[in-house]
Amino acid sequence: MWISFAFWPSFIATLISAALVYLVISANIKKPGNMAAFVMFISMLIWSFGELIERLAGPPPNNPNLHYLGVLSLNFGPYDANLAYMGAIILCFGIFLLPAGIIHFALDYPFRLKLNPNVRKGVLYGVYGFSFAAMVVNLFNQYVGYLTVAYMKPYKAMGVWLWGLESGPIHALFSLWMMISAIIMLIILILKLRNLRMEIVKKQIIITVIGFFITLVILTVTALIPMVLERKDTYPLTTLGFSIFGIFVMYTIAKYRLFLVVPTTETVEEEEELPDEGIYMMDPEEAYNKFSLLARSGYSAIGFVVPPVEEFKKKYKLVNTPLFRITKSPGKDKLNPEISEHREMISFIIMSMLEQVYKPVILMDLSADWISDKTKTEILKTIKETSKEIGGVFLVTGVAQEEPKKEDEE
Repeated sequence: MWISFAFWPSFIATLISAALVYLVISANIKKPGNMAAFVMFISMLIWSFGELIERLAGPPPNNPNLHYLGVLSLNFGPYDANLAYMGAIILCFGIFLLPAGIIHFALDYPFRLKLNPNVRKGVLYGVYGFSFAAMVVNLFNQYVGYLTVAYMKPYKAMGVWLWGLESGPIHALFSLWMMISAIIMLIILILKLRNLRMEIVKKQIIITVIGFFITLVILTVTALIPMVLERKDTYPLTTLGFSIFGIFVMYTIAKYRLFLVVPTTETVEEEEELPDEGIYMMDPEEAYNKFSLLARSGYSAIGFVVPPVEEFKKKYKLVNTPLFRITKSPGKDKLNPEISEHREMISFIIMSMLEQVYKPVILMDLSADWISDKTKTEILKTIKETSKEIGGVFLVTGVAQEEPKKEDEE
């Protein structure tokens, strides 16, 4: 079968996008921000896969009557214009969905932009509705006067004749909308950097922005500049550029977000009343019992505990409640608060929980004798600031405190 050089960038982009989709599903798309990344990755996969099919169609045939496609044919061959058209229809689904994923990503990653919930919902309904409307039109492209894809136009790139997508009005509109949505994403990410105190969140944004700029350079050099100069003898690396951006995003997910939790609740077995929001100082056993009773009463809870997690869950009859172990040896679901980055991760986990759940129960066990007083003081200070700003019910153990119970509001 005839394969040109244009096949390989599309093939590589498809492999990368497929891997990104698999990895983000493995990281759990229900975690904060991961769903938006999943939409971006699946859009890129559809786009690159459609482009791959278009490239597999081979060079344009000599018969000019085959350049204009009215219907799809099932008789696909290595030089089939209809196969190229089918690839164009598929890639348009990805192009139409991607701007919605980009806006969604900008709003939710690495933390939700502070918006009125109804405003956020309205924005997402608007951008996804716009995308789905275009996708419906794309389904009936051959019956609506070729609004989406006019025809496959042959063009020469690097000395080889290829099929190229000749834009209809809707495709041209979404090409512009994709550029605008990418600029909006960049602005929002930069705005999120302002007044951030947690370095771990800053790093996620900075890495993402670097990945976007690399993608922007690739798109500018291989697509935008040739288009402006009307140089047809070039091949745009658009899908490969966006896939590279996805790699940077997935790196931040793998490095910083695998600790994040999806809120879950236990089967209700108790009837413990949820305390008022605030900080409660307790002895370890008292805190463990109170925490488990509240969790088994159906309240969303998350715990950072010194005992081994499985032993803790078995002793206090917990199944679904997410727990992290406070230990000197970091690892999967293990954190060492003496490491500054781990202290920030603890804060990041708590903040993500507070974003998702109203008034969660958070157990902070600092009773290990190897945790220094300085570290305990720093963590307690962060908890006080978080409690005052956002809320939550904090059960803290292992820290000396004058107030035996709820912290008085200043």
